[in-house]
Amino acid sequence: DPNGNLYKMGDNADPEKLTNEDTGDSELEDMLDILRYTSADDPDYLERVEQVIDDDQWLRYIAIDTLMGNMENGLPTGEDSDYALYNGVSDKRFVLVPRDLDTTLGLGFLDESRNPQRDIFEGYSSVMSGAKLYDLLSNPVTRARYLSIMRELVDTVYKGETLDPIVDATLDVIVDPADEDVIARMYLEEDIAAIKQFISARRQSVLAQLDQAQPVECRYVSSTVPSEHAAYPYMTPDTASPTIQAAIDSCTDPSLVYEIVVQPGVYIGNVVFNGKNIHLRSADPEDAATRNATVVDAGGMGSAVEFSAASSDQLISGFTIRNGSAVNGGGVNGNGVNASVTWCVITNNTASQDGGGLYGVSGLIANNIIARNTADRRGGGLSGCAGNWILNNLVARNKAGEHGGGFADCPAFIVNNTIAYNQVTGTSGSGGGLWTVPSGRLLQNCIVWGNSAANDSQFGSDMAASVDHSCIQGYAITANGNISTDPLFVDAEHNDFYIRVGSPVIEAGLSADWMNSFKDLSGLARKIGDNVDMGAYEHAFKMVVSPSTVSVPESGTATFYVKLNEAPPLSSSIQVSVQHASGDNSIYVSAGSQ
Repeated sequence: DPNGNLYKMGDNADPEKLTNEDTGDSELEDMLDILRYTSADDPDYLERVEQVIDDDQWLRYIAIDTLMGNMENGLPTGEDSDYALYNGVSDKRFVLVPRDLDTTLGLGFLDESRNPQRDIFEGYSSVMSGAKLYDLLSNPVTRARYLSIMRELVDTVYKGETLDPIVDATLDVIVDPADEDVIARMYLEEDIAAIKQFISARRQSVLAQLDQAQPVECRYVSSTVPSEHAAYPYMTPDTASPTIQAAIDSCTDPSLVYEIVVQPGVYIGNVVFNGKNIHLRSADPEDAATRNATVVDAGGMGSAVEFSAASSDQLISGFTIRNGSAVNGGGVNGNGVNASVTWCVITNNTASQDGGGLYGVSGLIANNIIARNTADRRGGGLSGCAGNWILNNLVARNKAGEHGGGFADCPAFIVNNTIAYNQVTGTSGSGGGLWTVPSGRLLQNCIVWGNSAANDSQFGSDMAASVDHSCIQGYAITANGNISTDPLFVDAEHNDFYIRVGSPVIEAGLSADWMNSFKDLSGLARKIGDNVDMGAYEHAFKMVVSPSTVSVPESGTATFYVKLNEAPPLSSSIQVSVQHASGDNSIYVSAGSQ
């Protein structure tokens, strides 16, 4: 109501005001009684609470509300108002519903609303209609889950590079660019600048609090450490586990986040996270040689990597993931979890239904090569990945039997991906590149080229997402910065999807401030020049030198090969290359031999 009181949403969203008195609603009273009178220390606390509330949704709601600095009289302030409750017909568990969000993100008339240093546990004081929310956040298991959700949010969503473009976009939504009300626009610009500053400062504060509240413990894996030296729980490089799964199994404390560092080697078998807070990474995820040499090989037996939902702080980064074979998600089965997959090569995996490469991964999917995977039904590369952002990936030469050679059913913001030469093999299939991206989502700065299907070779006719600043073969709509001109890959026949000098995709994308801190798929700055390129690779026009190691006698010369993107190899000497270098130019050396 106008006074900001707590409601339960009834039939047809008809609000019913709640008080500390008996409401006459038996389901609501049962829920409140359990939260009022069950102690967090009771052995059956979680079992009883999970019967009446969707506890993961509550923890995520509280985490988001706290990150936003919501100073309306809601849960983080301990006031009994300005939020709502809802329970369904089939699922009777209550969920939280936002209300009245005008004093958030550093805006509002209260000085405290501008304070980015607020404690992430202010929800301890909440007494929702007499219910003790501080028990929900102090129970060891739910506390760990709350911290994991908070860390996942600041690692993936709550950061300037993700939120700033959304904040910027509100300027033209609220005030039409053609509007002559200069003063209104000026005030709005000031608010937007304040929101960005708050997000940055709040994130740094929360990260510092998380480091104190939820410490990280390390585990190590190496295929070269002698078996007699391996010692549980594998906490030093000298006592590393010989298998990844053994290291995961040693992570037993739900209050901790574990970082598992894996040395190069081929690790046969499946990697199952078992719902634990784990960041699994190679020794150097952004280094291509390390990724190629650190391999999870499922041997055709189940998903190579599998996440599960008990934890929200799960990440795999810097591996080659291959030879998985499962019903869904041959390479990575996310099971709908907000887990993240970054800097991986996901290849030669199969699914008898959907998602040959990845299935059901709902966190960040960034800087991966997803290639040569197969799904009998939908999504040769990815299927059912409903996360917020799918960024800077190469999705190439995947196959699906029915729909979506590259992507299928992925409601996400799909930005700066190269989606090329994927195929739908069925005679009535559609969407060689993408199939079914719903409205409210985005295809931006992408290259969609060379894909094939019996119908709608590049993307299905049911594509409802906003499409802008993308290079799409045969796409007739050239508004919003879209083009349909050959992107000029260096050598697509041999899977070199860098772009050549003179490519029309160079600096043809839509830039945003967050891109300044991101890298492209090759590890270079995401934006080189005045504007971002389309596709996963930013143009660099770099000299590539082979072999990677050159011995040069003092005052002498040595022979190696130099290639400038599309130019043929040239024989030269190291002294010649130095003479022709200027300014801050660099010579990038690729692995190879003369």
